[in-house]
Amino acid sequence: MNKNYWLIGILVMLTLGGCSSKSSQTIDIYTLKYSEVLDKNRTITFVDKTLKIALPKSTKEIRKNKIIYSKTPHQREAYAYSRWSDTPNHMIEQFLVTLLNQNRLFKAVIPATSEAKSEWILESNIEDFYQSFDKENQSFGVIKIRFFLINQKDREVISKHFFSTKVPASSLDAEGGVKALNDALLQMGRALINWLDQHSKKI
Repeated sequence: MNKNYWLIGILVMLTLGGCSSKSSQTIDIYTLKYSEVLDKNRTITFVDKTLKIALPKSTKEIRKNKIIYSKTPHQREAYAYSRWSDTPNHMIEQFLVTLLNQNRLFKAVIPATSEAKSEWILESNIEDFYQSFDKENQSFGVIKIRFFLINQKDREVISKHFFSTKVPASSLDAEGGVKALNDALLQMGRALINWLDQHSKKI
C-alpha cells in the first residue's frame, strides 16, 4: 500500500512539473511598425482639410491580440505563445494616422479619439488579417480592408475602395507571419495614398 502511495506521489509531482513548465513558456509580443515614410520624394497635392481616422471595424476574431494563422480555407487558429501588443484594429488605426501625416496629403490627420473637428472621415472594415499556409507549405501575410471616405457634414460616402494584399513570409512561424503582415500593410498603404490622392483632387 505504501509503495502504491509512493508511486502515485511521483506521478502527481511529474504532472505538476509538466504543467509548470508549460505555464512558464515565454510569450513573444509583436507589433506593427509605423515609422517608415513610403516615399519622401513623392509630390502629392496638399488638401486643406482635416481627416479623422475611425477605428477600423472587424469580426470579433480579429478584435483580439491573438496572431491568427490558417492552414485550410475555412479554419483559423492562433499561435499559443505569440501575441500582438494591441489589437490589429488599434494598430492599423495608428498606422494610418502616422502614414497619412507623414505623407502630408491633408492639413492634419487625427485619430478617432481626438476632439478636434474634421471635414472628412476615413472608415474601414478589416475583412482578413492573418498568416496563410498553402499546400506547398509556403506562408503568406494576408490583409483585406474595405475603406470608405466620408464627408462629415452630410455623412455621404465620397468614395469607397477594397484593398487586398498577400505577401510571402520569410519563415513558417509567427515571426515570419508578422513580418509578412507588416510588408503587406505597407503595400496597402502605398495604394491607399494613391487612391486618396486621386479622389481628393476631384473634390
